[in-house]
Amino acid sequence: MPATKLILIDGPAGVGKTTICERLSQDFPDIIWQNVDELKIPFRESSLGFSRSRDMPIILEKVKELIKNSGGKHLLIDEAFAEEVFSMIDFAKKIKVSVLPIYLQASLENVMLRNNQRGKVKDNQKIIDTWNKSQTVLSKSSVFTVVDANGNFDKTYSQILRIVTQFYN
Repeated sequence: MPATKLILIDGPAGVGKTTICERLSQDFPDIIWQNVDELKIPFRESSLGFSRSRDMPIILEKVKELIKNSGGKHLLIDEAFAEEVFSMIDFAKKIKVSVLPIYLQASLENVMLRNNQRGKVKDNQKIIDTWNKSQTVLSKSSVFTVVDANGNFDKTYSQILRIVTQFYN
């Protein structure tokens, strides 16, 4: 039995996607949470490393399998990439699964600050480029429910909780 609902969480690095998903999976016991980064581990550990163009189609197939085999539970995908979200939405529609794509929006300054605080900045230009690319995708699509993640976590989470609760009903 496929998932009955699919929630996709996207946004720049350091915006709080994983923390939001952790809380949602605690508050909604009928959610199966999958972080796409975990699906990348075998590719990163291979001698070839991870290649988005080569490996994302394989990861997308794994996500599709998760949807199909979720046992009727809802599926929460963390780190859904904007480009792949459209493919996930198309697939979910084909198998009659409702989809809620959420984008956590934060200013470039906040994204840079959060990544520096986490000590995960290896390449500031990569963060800037990724943020700019996400802004381009957002400007061309109305598929996402955009949530302002510039404030504190509790404020952001309360917005998402309200959106997800409405989606459930």
